[in-house]
Amino acid sequence: MTDQPFDIWFEKVAGFPARDWQTELAQSETCQDRLIRIPTGFGKTLGVVAAWTFHRLVLQSEDWPRRLVVTLPMRVLVEQTIRVVQRFLSAAGLLSVDAGADVDGEGRGVAVHGLMGGVAAERWHLCPEQPAVLVGTQDMLLSRALNRGYASPRPRWPMEFGLLHHDALWVMDEVQLMGVGLTTSWRLQRLRSRLPSLRPTATWWMSATLQPKWFEHGADASTVDELAQRTLRIDASARTGGLFDIRKSLAVHTIEAANDPKCKAWAELVLKAHVEQEPGEHGRVTLAVCNTVDDASLLYAAIRHRAKDRSTELKLIHSRFRGLERAGWSETFLRRAACTKGADRIIVATQVVEAGVDISAGVVVTQLAPWSSLVQRFGRCARYGGSGCVVVVDRKLSEKRCAPYDAGELEAAADALGDLGEVGLAALEEFEGELESSDPERLIRLYPFEPLHVLQAQDFQDLFDTEADLTGEDLDVSRFIREGDERDLSVFWWPVAADGPPEAGLQPTRDGLCPVPVGRADKWLFNSGRLKEGVRAWCWDYIDAAWQRLRRTDLRPGQLVLVDLAVGGYHPELGFTGKPLASSAGLMVEGTTKALTQAERAELGPAHEELSAYPYKTIATHGREAAEQAERLASVLGLCDELVRALCLAAALHDVGKCHPVFVNACRPEKRDPAMRERTDLAKAPPAVWATGRDLFVAPDGRPRPGFRHELASTLMLFEWLRLIRPEHPALLGPYVQLIEEGIVPAPDAQPSGVSVGQTLASVMSSLSVSAFNLIAYLICSHHGKVRGIWSATPQDQDTTVRSAGCTPIRGVVDGDRTPSLMVSIPKARQELQPGIELSLDPARLGLSGRYGASWRERVNSLIDEHGPATLAFLETCLRVADVRASRLDTGDPLLSAGVER
Repeated sequence: MTDQPFDIWFEKVAGFPARDWQTELAQSETCQDRLIRIPTGFGKTLGVVAAWTFHRLVLQSEDWPRRLVVTLPMRVLVEQTIRVVQRFLSAAGLLSVDAGADVDGEGRGVAVHGLMGGVAAERWHLCPEQPAVLVGTQDMLLSRALNRGYASPRPRWPMEFGLLHHDALWVMDEVQLMGVGLTTSWRLQRLRSRLPSLRPTATWWMSATLQPKWFEHGADASTVDELAQRTLRIDASARTGGLFDIRKSLAVHTIEAANDPKCKAWAELVLKAHVEQEPGEHGRVTLAVCNTVDDASLLYAAIRHRAKDRSTELKLIHSRFRGLERAGWSETFLRRAACTKGADRIIVATQVVEAGVDISAGVVVTQLAPWSSLVQRFGRCARYGGSGCVVVVDRKLSEKRCAPYDAGELEAAADALGDLGEVGLAALEEFEGELESSDPERLIRLYPFEPLHVLQAQDFQDLFDTEADLTGEDLDVSRFIREGDERDLSVFWWPVAADGPPEAGLQPTRDGLCPVPVGRADKWLFNSGRLKEGVRAWCWDYIDAAWQRLRRTDLRPGQLVLVDLAVGGYHPELGFTGKPLASSAGLMVEGTTKALTQAERAELGPAHEELSAYPYKTIATHGREAAEQAERLASVLGLCDELVRALCLAAALHDVGKCHPVFVNACRPEKRDPAMRERTDLAKAPPAVWATGRDLFVAPDGRPRPGFRHELASTLMLFEWLRLIRPEHPALLGPYVQLIEEGIVPAPDAQPSGVSVGQTLASVMSSLSVSAFNLIAYLICSHHGKVRGIWSATPQDQDTTVRSAGCTPIRGVVDGDRTPSLMVSIPKARQELQPGIELSLDPARLGLSGRYGASWRERVNSLIDEHGPATLAFLETCLRVADVRASRLDTGDPLLSAGVER
């Protein structure tokens, strides 16, 4: 806490005074949606980080969200932004050294996490009550907000989904480059404002060229006007000095692509501009910006072929490089310290340099692009002061060849350039200001925006279900994240032995991943729908938890593809080429794969049980400890008493299904300590006693139960216990008694004689409301993220020979399975022995059940209607976090002493 005003605190931390707009942003006591239109070079990133830090961390205001989510259009900006955030938090004494190590929720400092493919970000979702900064691309963050996290394990999707829609301040940076992602972020914020929520979430949209009209898609005019009134910008009177005084001359050259297919004339123009540039304090640096990776590659090759002075450095950067190569860019040439007096460098780039990259070029030679992109590219010229020169190359592209842009956008930009003699910041601001007052229609043409897809409320609700279909396909969210054909999958190269598929444990780091457009991957790897001769490639099969031979239908955005190193397709200086370059055989791969953590191994497939591999502990004791952790977490988060009670009871009972004979058998009795061999109530057991692979889940009769999930058994036990307590409970058959009497609903099965649930549990469950029972059942079912809103047979279930009266198993559970008696823990009460029971898959059937009433699907839909998809996922996350924390407790178990009931 501090009693200092923001501006004094900021100067003490940053070492220089805050700008007026940064102070204005931090003056609001509450966190609201807003637009931030600030020119490049005026500290947008630092301003938003400082405002959030001051209110959330220094003043500890509960009116400000715990998580700051910085969303960027391109990967190249992520590492740089992370460094800015870390430096500022470190200077404020608030940076956590180990990002998210304190999963008990009692850590000190703020963790900064980069969400990119291949980055091990295991822990951020396990600390929902701790402040954190998340930095990632729009692909990684919006896909998680849509419950389909790219490069994230499927079981983790609901946790990230729930947390990103609660207690989060989203900062959408450089929105002029986001395309449809901008509209999706706007629609998500509108949906959050209408649906039930437990904690506030807000969004700030930032750009030097931001236009309120971009928000007219998916909202009424009054809402957009209200948002526009909260636009933060630099006042006209303050637009003097500093970057506003830098002058940048403008020249436009026409080089028709048809007459220069190999970019020879273009290369000559770049070399001429570079040679004529007077070296300054920051050296001689020329930046050539192209609209596509193909053009950048051609221009780079043409310049290299024609460059007479070999002492001039020549660099190529675009989006199709591995993290290993990108990591060196900021150290060698994409940072201020690299622009020394002796620098002599030509950088050929694509849009990756448009925003946020800390580089200053004396000369910028850019291909004609939409106005918003040109303004950003102009900002890379003379960024550190002095003066500069901008050359715009008009390639006179036909409508069919101007991708990724629209011909109308290029024409409008060319028209604007004709009215300008220089493109310094002051000149651009003056030009746009005049258009705003005298010709607003022309300004709209300069900043057109027409997204192809607008996220609707029903889309958002449909995305709650994370179950893949029988072919392993998922609902495609890429149309809500990026437009056009530039939808990427991730490729990594590794030398794979010729005698079989890669090992399951072979998983890449961020350094090993290269983004490749889906269409380019198709042309590179496939011919007539089949892998080309000599091509060996795989993708991850979640159902079988193994690498499977790549099929053409597996090529989709966000997919992870492993390619044998011998196939080629990549060059460390050129990036992805799609060509079998000989140099790929010597490509550095050390450090591009990782050793998996216990949690990561558990998330590889539906039948992994690594999260049960801990020292021996009973179901009752683990349940009690999980309930205590849930209560502690819920208290910090400020959840209401009703939700706290539901979370605690769900935590206490979440693992009761581990007494199922199939699970008991997975923890091999013959491998256990002698005192443990007869127990059927173990929730945890050491790693060495577990069966592995396809032998993990086998029934006592010796027949395999592949894909068995104990959390489904736990949920079915809950249903059957309530039926034994009170079959006409409102959560079961109570609402349907008349329908049963009229024969519309089948009559319930007779109650088994001599079977009764313990009095304490009976009292607790009997008093539950319908909503509370459904919520508890859902939380128990979903506590690993592998079984949630839909109960359906997997391909493994359909292949098995195990049947019960012709009924296919679901997740390895067979209708009529029996569980033994079991000691369970009840919150705020003593432990109690519950009877052995028979499980029924009745809730999985559509329509009303004569045994339990409403179907599972109907119950989940009612919870979504009551709580909203994001809030239900948030509560799901709370239980899962409590479970993880309880599992890691190094405590004894009194029930493991001799003579205690099993």
